[in-house]
Amino acid sequence: MLRFPSRIIPRASACTALALALTACGGGSSPTTPNAATRPGISGVAAIGAPIAGASVACKCASGKYASATTAADGSFDVEMADSDFPCALSVSGGSVRGKPLGAALHSVAHAAGTANITPLTDLMVASLASEDPAKWYARATQADIGAAITEAKLAMALEKLKAALVVLPDKPVLPADFHPVTTLFKAHRSDAADDLLERYGRALSIAELSQDEAAARMAAGEKLTQTAYTAHAFTVPGWTSFPIGLKTLPDGSEALTLPDPTLGMQVLPIRGRDAEGNITAVDRSGAFTSILSLMGNRIGMLSGRDSHLKNTVSPSDESSAHYVYLSDEFTEVDHREVLGKRFAVYQDSMHLMDVLVGTDGKLTQAGAPSERLLYIAQLFSPEGSRDGQGEDATIARARAYKHTADGKTTYVVVMVVALDPDVPEALPAEQGVLLMVSR
Repeated sequence: MLRFPSRIIPRASACTALALALTACGGGSSPTTPNAATRPGISGVAAIGAPIAGASVACKCASGKYASATTAADGSFDVEMADSDFPCALSVSGGSVRGKPLGAALHSVAHAAGTANITPLTDLMVASLASEDPAKWYARATQADIGAAITEAKLAMALEKLKAALVVLPDKPVLPADFHPVTTLFKAHRSDAADDLLERYGRALSIAELSQDEAAARMAAGEKLTQTAYTAHAFTVPGWTSFPIGLKTLPDGSEALTLPDPTLGMQVLPIRGRDAEGNITAVDRSGAFTSILSLMGNRIGMLSGRDSHLKNTVSPSDESSAHYVYLSDEFTEVDHREVLGKRFAVYQDSMHLMDVLVGTDGKLTQAGAPSERLLYIAQLFSPEGSRDGQGEDATIARARAYKHTADGKTTYVVVMVVALDPDVPEALPAEQGVLLMVSR
């Protein structure tokens, strides 16, 4: 059972002690667009955040010409084509990414000779151009269809629709400056900003629990990829685990929080109600979670559960509480000295536990009992954290501070993660969890 810190206040039980203790792949690329007049045919890169190697590239053009090529290990390909053959539609299929099969084919277009990349983003642009599933359109498209769909004006419109589609995804992937998914040459490795974008896009789909085919279908239908733009990070155990979370749209049109926990796997929480400010007021309690705290229009949240779905990762047989605290990416991390002199509401298990005061000297005391020191918060923000307990009770508590300013008001949040002491093998998983402090 979560507690912190027992050495400051004697405890009858771990739970009581906790109450007392608080009562008591980046870098920039330099993309260039090859000159079509000096580089006949089509050259490009097939990638999804890593190169698509050994894949078949097929081209069908308005002239009636068909051509093909095979991607190299770095995803690059070249297809011979005459200027009179354009515009053309492209498809990449087969091959592998990081040693695994590609999966579904991806599509792109070439309005003229030069660069024509094939990526999940160009696949979305084809869906927008065709108003149809890209694979189905590519298979049935006639010479006239290709000529009518692939024009400069329609490509420009498809690019704007792609930009609008990306901003509603978790983590809000954004195209690099002066980057065009089709015509800007890039390299499929982590030092390239365009390749990093593809990785972020793939991660965003995973968080929203969307497949590429589903995303393309929504793009073709003119629908949003998700209903609400939402980007946040969750904090949990073991150690200090943090990962991005998002929203997905369910078949009935409602939404669900999605938490791709790197240890437990995807956790999904269907949302059943919100208040006028956007706070989540009701959730589906039939799954892993039993309670939720949602504040500031769901910019701050805490999830709690106690059942077999959330057994502790360190000891799967232990049905201990598991918790997440999450913060919108609108919050920025700050030095802990910014929280000195402020009053906080403390939350545990998605419920308000008490109020505490952080003195200008860093001393943490319960509101209303200023003479009794609980701890100095600098301990929590140190690299070593604050160790507590022995044997099965051994834990390390660490904290980080964040702030958000809107309409002239600044809100501070302290996230505290109480984790097992890795140097004590007998420490019990039930001792770990998360706490939340929100400034008044």
